[in-house]
Amino acid sequence: MQVEMELVLIRAYQLNLFFIAKDLIELLKPTLSDVERMYLMEHGPEIVHQNFLHDYYTEPGGCTEGKEARRTAVMLEKLAKERFDRANVPEERRKLLSELLITTGIESLHHFPPKKEKDVFYHMNQCSRDGRFRRFKEVADFLDAPSEIKSFLTLLNEQSDLLAQKPELKSA
Repeated sequence: MQVEMELVLIRAYQLNLFFIAKDLIELLKPTLSDVERMYLMEHGPEIVHQNFLHDYYTEPGGCTEGKEARRTAVMLEKLAKERFDRANVPEERRKLLSELLITTGIESLHHFPPKKEKDVFYHMNQCSRDGRFRRFKEVADFLDAPSEIKSFLTLLNEQSDLLAQKPELKSA
């Protein structure tokens, strides 16, 4: 029964977090500057796509597609940082926008699925450890997002913390 619940959690995590990040972006749009809006609509999605290509194609030893995607992502990230610097966008706000876009990049999993189920657990644990779920919850509270979004983010944070304690996940 516990294993089935964990599989349901993984699926819920992948799908719901994608939709929640999309909703938070839509709620944030009226508060964004032109530079931030441009990042969310054009530059950021391409950076996320290139990073997913890098992660998908890079195996031990590397391959041409993965290396080229990483070079493109680094160049685009540098350009985005320069635009943010010129517009005086605070670092914390940049990080939030980037995290939301990375999360909406989960949509790319349809084209580039995780190589293993443990990849999803790893992503959940990373997001929990770096405080991403907590920040998303704070944004949801600030923007007065629907209660379903706030509840899901609270539950997701609690469950990912519990999963991080499982010994078989730590050794995977």
